[in-house]
Amino acid sequence: MKLVTPAAALADALSLAATAMRGNNNLTPVHVVADTGAVSFTCSGPGISIKITAIADIAEPGEVTVAAHRLGGLIAGFSSSSSITINTTANTTMILCGDSRFHLPVLPEVPAALALDTETTGIEVAGNDLLTLFEVLPAASTEATRFFVTGLYMHSVGDELVAVATDGTKLLRASINADHLSADRKFIVPSKAAMALIRLLKQTKPVRITLRRSHTRFAVTGPGFEFVTALIDAKYPDYERLLPRASINLAQCKRSDLIGALARVGAVADGALPLLALSWIDGGPLHLFLPRQPGDAEDRVPAETRGSARLAMSLPQLTAMISNFPSDRLHLEVADADGPLVLRGERSKLGILMSCRWTFAEGEKPETKKRPAFARSGAMPNVQ
Repeated sequence: MKLVTPAAALADALSLAATAMRGNNNLTPVHVVADTGAVSFTCSGPGISIKITAIADIAEPGEVTVAAHRLGGLIAGFSSSSSITINTTANTTMILCGDSRFHLPVLPEVPAALALDTETTGIEVAGNDLLTLFEVLPAASTEATRFFVTGLYMHSVGDELVAVATDGTKLLRASINADHLSADRKFIVPSKAAMALIRLLKQTKPVRITLRRSHTRFAVTGPGFEFVTALIDAKYPDYERLLPRASINLAQCKRSDLIGALARVGAVADGALPLLALSWIDGGPLHLFLPRQPGDAEDRVPAETRGSARLAMSLPQLTAMISNFPSDRLHLEVADADGPLVLRGERSKLGILMSCRWTFAEGEKPETKKRPAFARSGAMPNVQ
């Protein structure tokens, strides 16, 4: 194999391919293939493969496997405008640039890249739309014992593609307009794979991408890249049964106003897990205070309210959830006195956060609340 290409093109392609290997050791191999005016770099990790293609002047087609960190570090040491020549033999890879010459050993084993195991029909979506779906990822569980909720679940509903993630106490759901892709409950993308794909999409900024799904794998292709991940081998819980019913207890406010109030209340809250009380009465503002610290913090947020609500919840969890809603205005909804808080944003985005029962009597501790089974265990029921 022999190819000539600018150092910048090689460095960018290697960096993108290594996205799959973030956090892995320095022995990660990269498989380099040169053929007909282009060179591709493929890195594979546990359940993930990323292939990046760059334009190159190919003198001799061929392929080679070397250590990704060594090749990347070497190329990064040259000026971006330098012209790099890569020439391989059976045992070594030679990198030439001006008067510089380096040799890297050829690794004996080619990493097995993932591929779709069956032919499927793909759909096209905007690159930013897939990032919108992946905004639900912060709600996914991190407990390995409940592996079926450690990723995000995608499914088609009518003319929408919906993504959901939950850890049993909070849930995020987002949707985009898209052609039909999947209707079963086994389209679960692992969180680590989703995070690698997010990094890849943010760096490449593709206008349009193609999504394909087989029984066990999910592939995303765009200009110059292909991403493949294994799916979580499980069925996702029937989360729809647990969505709260529509309510007349509603409040709408500016997102910026609520974020500011949460920050002010949080500044005086004690403890690592402070409790926040949120309430409103028909026509009045949103009222925020700390039930465990009577009189220490009280704030009001201008809002359009209907009905009434009063509930307590984790201040850090509510703050984190609101950060996933980029809308200018937020819609808050409470169906039951002890039920969850429902947040709605633009493009049918939905968030659910379980509340904590509180008597709201000064000086009293929170009562023990009999929660649904999925909330007590931290997992939703695995409905088949």
